[in-house]
Amino acid sequence: MNNHETFSYPPWGASFAVAALWSISVEEQFYVLWPQIVRRTSVRGTRIAATVMFAVSTLMPALARAAGFLGKPPVLGDPAWCNTLFRLHPFAVGILIGTIPHRSVAGLGTALRAALVAGGLTLWLLASLYNGGSSPTSVAQATLGYPAIALGAGALLLAALGTGAAYPWLAANPAVVYLGKISYGLYVYHLFGICLAKLVMYPMLRGLGMRWPGVMPALSWPIFVSLSVGLTLGFAMASYRWLESPFLRLKDRFTVVPSRPV
Repeated sequence: MNNHETFSYPPWGASFAVAALWSISVEEQFYVLWPQIVRRTSVRGTRIAATVMFAVSTLMPALARAAGFLGKPPVLGDPAWCNTLFRLHPFAVGILIGTIPHRSVAGLGTALRAALVAGGLTLWLLASLYNGGSSPTSVAQATLGYPAIALGAGALLLAALGTGAAYPWLAANPAVVYLGKISYGLYVYHLFGICLAKLVMYPMLRGLGMRWPGVMPALSWPIFVSLSVGLTLGFAMASYRWLESPFLRLKDRFTVVPSRPV
């Protein structure tokens, strides 16, 4: 094997670069339908609706298998992976957290917040170990893994909410605030940044690896990660400045509750 081959890449192409956009279609469906439910329900009804959403998504893999929707062996391919009914867990968890009174969240003690962080990370770790990076995903992996990821994220969110008063040095840090503003762009463009880093680095590593055998294989991964992160940050910053900000300013003309300044 040549030196440059020790730094291998998955078979990522143009489709991988935009793969994250499937979730935006699911989000748009939620944004269209959920306000109609909120307008017609109380807080208790909202919690019930969120619980039903969570239960439906948890049961969907088994229902799909019983209906013959899955292949053999029973695995979840792209149609199920991107199906709205399979991916309602994060929405349900976010809705339930949104129904908790602010004073209750702000009053969480340090020990409880630490426990939430530990619990959230543990759920993520268990989900990652159980899945094992396999693709496509089995029915059991989806039934247990998808809820675990959503619940873990909810625990981490609860641990972070209301900490601004306790840690003003962090909440008011300009870099942290700005990363929060461009966070959606970081998600949308991160796969594109990874793919572009691959296209840039593969020929570079092939050439340098021949000159410095034994050195470049050890350095290739840190360089690749750094380049991917840098490109993703650049795309997200440009998107926020020239694409998102104009729409956010336009939104202020139609919203009942004014948004924060861009």
